[in-house]
Parts: sequence; structure tokens; C-alpha cells
Amino acid sequence: MSDSASVKQDIQQLYRQLIKQLELKPRWGQKQMIATVANHFLSIDMDVDGHRRDDNPVCLVEAGTGTGKTLAYMVACLPIAKALDKKLVISTATIALQEQIVQKDLPALKKHGGYDFDFQLAKGRRRYLCVSRLDQALSQNAAIDPTQALFEDELALKLDAQQQTLYKDMVVQLGSNQWDGDRDAWKDSLAEDHWRPITTDHKGCTNRRCSHFSQCPFFKARDGLEIPAYLTLTKKKTKHKYMIMLPHGGPNVKQGVGFDHWVQFFANKGYNVIQMDYRGSTGLGTSHYVAGNMQWGKKMQDDISDGVFWAIDNGYADADRVCIAGASYGGYATMAGLTFTPELYRCGINAVGVVNQKSILEEFSTKAGMMNNWTDEAALEWGDLSNEEGKQYVKDISPVLFVDNIIAPVLVLQGTNDNIVPPVHARELIKELKRKNKTYMAMFQAEEGHCVKCGGEQASLEYFDIQEEFLKKYLEN
Repeated sequence: MSDSASVKQDIQQLYRQLIKQLELKPRWGQKQMIATVANHFLSIDMDVDGHRRDDNPVCLVEAGTGTGKTLAYMVACLPIAKALDKKLVISTATIALQEQIVQKDLPALKKHGGYDFDFQLAKGRRRYLCVSRLDQALSQNAAIDPTQALFEDELALKLDAQQQTLYKDMVVQLGSNQWDGDRDAWKDSLAEDHWRPITTDHKGCTNRRCSHFSQCPFFKARDGLEIPAYLTLTKKKTKHKYMIMLPHGGPNVKQGVGFDHWVQFFANKGYNVIQMDYRGSTGLGTSHYVAGNMQWGKKMQDDISDGVFWAIDNGYADADRVCIAGASYGGYATMAGLTFTPELYRCGINAVGVVNQKSILEEFSTKAGMMNNWTDEAALEWGDLSNEEGKQYVKDISPVLFVDNIIAPVLVLQGTNDNIVPPVHARELIKELKRKNKTYMAMFQAEEGHCVKCGGEQASLEYFDIQEEFLKKYLEN
């Protein structure tokens, strides 16, 4: 690392500040651990793009009780992560340690260390109840008659009295909304052999195909914001239930009621269409509007994903026959869907969509004027390039940086006269799709600008023709 000396100084300053503010006594073992961890990570050889070039990624440190290990590795790693513009992930073996770090250590470090950073607790599926497995456990238990069991493994499935009482209590607590299915929120400590049979991981979870999906605590852990949507149903008889998820552009507009060329085109070809006013849309009150601030690719995308789950759960779409399409922000949402939730979609249509958030923010800043300063609004809602946190957010939500994740075919539509989302976005995306050997089709329409139906009849027909070809090839077949 080229500036390792300055990072070491930051680490030393952070440690001295904490010792002083928290009135701690410096410990030799703690200082040695800080130095060992820091030297290891600072010695990793990386190329200009920040990719590792050596094969020495692990640093194993053992230290006795009372060394102050948590403080040591955080003091060593935080300045390095900040210098490299990386996230620092801390994984704990116990909930007790997790709570200590999240509730005590990190807040104290932020308050007394004079070091600016943010932190968040991330939980995996195994911290949440699987309603399907709980139902299976109770159903199997009720079906087993010990006097008629032929094999020993049948008896092994029989729940003991304590498990039966616990699982039945969970059903009651869950059904009465007194418990949300989070293991850490259960009223008592849960033994691992009692919890393991009623939870699952991403390999065992059937996701939206599960009959209990609408009650799933893991997916319900989102914030519960109600999202209105419009559903257009095709009258054409089809082999499958095809669905086009069509998020609107803007994003700060409202989905309107009326004739829509694009929606009617899809419905005419045999596809149901759903359009929602995800958070950040206007016309639904201030709270709904501002809930979209700094949520591109995050909660705004969750709203779209939840719309897909709703359509599948209610019989309007087959799980493996959903295409996401959209223009402008809708084009961004298409690429965010294909990169951040690739398993949801069979294909995607990105029309004049943003793929590089940094580029669009820089382009908008050049259009700011005395009477129309878009820069402030964009910084508040889309990402702020004036600080490190904002720069990291912009990287995290830019689909072009995550093309590796794409597994579905992509259709890229771009108007060559677009001065809102310039053609450079489409060209950058196509370059990455080619480089990563992804399946795609593309059209640059000579008469169009920032639209898919504004450049005249011929331009619209060309756009519709290539979409029809794409959807027949990749959604229907």
C-alpha cells in the first residue's frame, strides 16, 4: 500500500485517542496485536484497481482473555478500510459478542475515537425462523405413532416434550404478532438443537416458491411500507403466465392511469404487466417520497422485488417467466434487478437507463444553474460525491460495476439524441457485457432521445420490433 506510513499514523492516533478518552491502560499484548494485524493487511500487494496480487490473505491471531482483542482489531482495521475505500466486515461466533460489538464497542469507538464511520448489523437467514420447517416439524411429530413405528429413524423425528411446548408456543407468538421470528428477539435463550431444525440457509430456502413465503420472517424483516401498484392483464391465452415488471422512470414521478403504448404492447403480446409506485415516487405524501432518498438499488429495489413476489404468490406470474423492463430510472432498476437480484428474472430490457451513478451525478452537476440547481437535489436523493460515504454508496449501487452477477439476457435500448442519460451509459454497459461474455441484444435508435415512444412512428416500431424478437427468444422459449 503506497501510503502505509500515513495509515499507520492514523492507527496510532486513533489508539492514543481511545486510551485517553476511555481512561484505559495501554496493554503490551493489545499493542502487539494492533501492530501484527496492521502490518499484515498493509503488506498485501494490490494492483491499480485494488485487486489482490498475492496469495497470503489470512492473518490468524490468538490472544488471551483480557488482551482487549476487539478493540485491537477494530483500531487496526478501520483506518486501513477507510484508506482503501472498502467495507470492513466483522463476523462473530456468538450473539453475546455480536451484541457487545454493536451495542458497546463500536459506539464507544465512534464517540471517543474522533473517527468518522458508520456501522450496521447484518443477519443471515439462520437467525430467522423458517415457518415451513416449523410446520413440518409439528406435522411430522403429530403423524408419528411410537407404537407403530417400524424403524428407529422414525422415532428420531419425534419431538420431545420440551420441543413440542416450545414450537407450539412459537406458533402462538408468531400468529399473534408478539414475535417476529428473529431468534435474538425470542423471550428466552434457545438451545441450538432446538433452533436448528426450524431454520434454514439460502440453500434450503425455496424463496418465493415456498407456500409460507408471505409469512416468512426473513423476508418480512423489511420495513413494511405499503406500495400501490397497477396491474394490466393480458387477454391472450398463453402457455405460461408471463409477467413484465415495469418500474416507472423519474424516479420522482407518479405512475399515471391512462393509455400507455408500452404497457399495451406487452399485454397484446401475452404478458401481464405490473407497475408500482415504489418509495421515492411522488403523489403519495412526503414520507413516501423521502423514503427513497439514498435508496437506489436498495429499498427502492426491494419494493420492486416484493412486487414480483406478490405477482407470483397471487397467480399472475410464473416464477421462471418474469422479465423486468423500464426506461430512465426504470432502466436503472432493470439493471439493478439483473445484477443485485439476478435469480428473480428470466430477462431484462434496459431503455435509456443509468448504469453508472457517478457519471450521472457528474453530468447533472454541469447542468446546475442559478435558477435550477439540480446538484443539491441529486446529492440528497441519488448520492453525494462530496464525501467518502457518498462515494462508496455510489459505487455500491452502480450496476455496471456488477455485471459479473448477471445471468439473464439483456436488451439495451438507447436513443442517440439522449441528453438526459447520454449514450455513454449504454456503451459502457455493452462493453462490460461483451467483456464478461454475457448474452445481450442492443439498439441505438437514431431518431430517439430520452424516450422509447417519442421519436415518431418509425422509431417506436423499430423499438417494439426488437423487443418482440427479444421476448419471444428469451422470455417465452
